[in-house]
Amino acid sequence: MLFRSVAEEHFEDDHETLTAIKQNVAEYLGQRASLISPLEDEPTRAVRQAMFAESLTLLEELIQTLEQRAGLTSIELINPLRALARIRHLQGTGFRLAEGPLERVLSILQGQETLDNEDLAQAWLDLGDGRVLSGNPSSQDAYREAWTLLASSTPEAIEQFNAPVLLLPKKITPLYLERWPTKTEPGAALYTDLSLIVTEEGKTKGVKIIDRTVSAKYSRWARSRLSYSRFRPAVQDGEPVSQTIELRQPFEVLEKASEQSDDAAQAEVMNDPQSAD
Repeated sequence: MLFRSVAEEHFEDDHETLTAIKQNVAEYLGQRASLISPLEDEPTRAVRQAMFAESLTLLEELIQTLEQRAGLTSIELINPLRALARIRHLQGTGFRLAEGPLERVLSILQGQETLDNEDLAQAWLDLGDGRVLSGNPSSQDAYREAWTLLASSTPEAIEQFNAPVLLLPKKITPLYLERWPTKTEPGAALYTDLSLIVTEEGKTKGVKIIDRTVSAKYSRWARSRLSYSRFRPAVQDGEPVSQTIELRQPFEVLEKASEQSDDAAQAEVMNDPQSAD
């Protein structure tokens, strides 16, 4: 990128300004790449892959520069290491590769003379989330550590463990219908309500349709999508537990034409995280 090239001409490799620019550019590229669906045509997928590759390369170069300047255990490495993990998660095929940077963040924090329990707990939470996404069963150990660290502070600190937290996808986004459902009143909310069990490992099971205003076909798509979701599990008294929750999958219409039938629809397709590298 031109802005990066200009910055590299004016600053030394280890200059603080250049390191900040590299991280910002890397995260920008990763975010932009994540907006491109992996289901696009081959040339578009190639652009997506190239943007992710450049993003990761920039972060790896930045980390190497900081290691040489500040040492292998410098707290300056924490932000770019976390950024590296975020980009690998956005890529959708690097969940296992993201564990290494998160483990290293935890190790750096543990090696500091002065420990902040909240910072350390967040590192354990990040590692637990990363392990859920990669299918690593030791995610539960990370959540136990985080809960123990926060339980000694205020009661509010452990309220975040009361219910599961959606990790993949980051949020429930609408599925799209090509036409307004014929049996649904114009202007009515379009949705499918589902119940599911989030297990101790952050996986889902027993996904059931409990209410809907769209056809059974579309509701089944919503159920299938949710079956691939991943969560940070609830934690009670320091132990990850299974919990039943309810979620609403909204729908939106691309062409609102009440006189048309709802024979066709376009739905978002989710990748199975267990198939990721």
